[in-house]
Amino acid sequence: MQAIQEALDGIRNSFDFVSGANDVIVVHHRDGSVTCSAFSVQTSAHTVNRHLLGKQVQVHLNGQLIPLQMTIGQDGRCVFGDGTYVPQVHEISQLPLRDGRNSLDFRVGSTLLANAGLFSWKWSDLIVIVDIDGTITRTDSGGVLASSEFGQQLGLAHAHKGVCSAMSQIASAGYRLLFLTARPITRSEATRKYLSTIGHEETPPVMMPEGALITSAMGTLGTMANVWKDLKSYKLTQLREIELLFR
Repeated sequence: MQAIQEALDGIRNSFDFVSGANDVIVVHHRDGSVTCSAFSVQTSAHTVNRHLLGKQVQVHLNGQLIPLQMTIGQDGRCVFGDGTYVPQVHEISQLPLRDGRNSLDFRVGSTLLANAGLFSWKWSDLIVIVDIDGTITRTDSGGVLASSEFGQQLGLAHAHKGVCSAMSQIASAGYRLLFLTARPITRSEATRKYLSTIGHEETPPVMMPEGALITSAMGTLGTMANVWKDLKSYKLTQLREIELLFR
């Protein structure tokens, strides 16, 4: 059994060698209440193998330590004290949020695990949900390659011509953007970097406007086994969860 576990750990290491985190969405309602999406933070296999399981994770909002604490669970995913991925309502209500994007850092001591954004929106905001692979990018596989380290070193874009201009016009009309993808959470930072670098080929160059990013909450192997086999169900579930935030 130990040999099997070591083999599985080796496979996981080869796929999920970086940590990742989804962006968080906080919705402020007309009656003063708030709703919040999950704090999905997945540590790398390397981090788990450094015996950080059970360690406390400090959360920094816009560079300041806030009274939200998570721990690294057995599967490397960070959880709050009650075992869930969503903080208590009163904890979110007391956060000093600014409208739009706020920065989140997740740390164990001085070690940075992952970065993400916390998007503070209103119940009345209009949201446009945008798929990435095959929508922003010309093909699914080409988009994944373009956002990899290899693809970014080569300067690959593989985006539809004019897509950044179209998204910019939508944002300028007052809509909030939310990028939804079935990529694993360990590719979240690479995906953010990719979205921030496309548009240079347009004339004049246009950058992709700011938007929240939601990926699969699982690592590569978990996403391949549980998400990619039924993408329709995955995205419908994500859309329902997003809808519930605004109710």
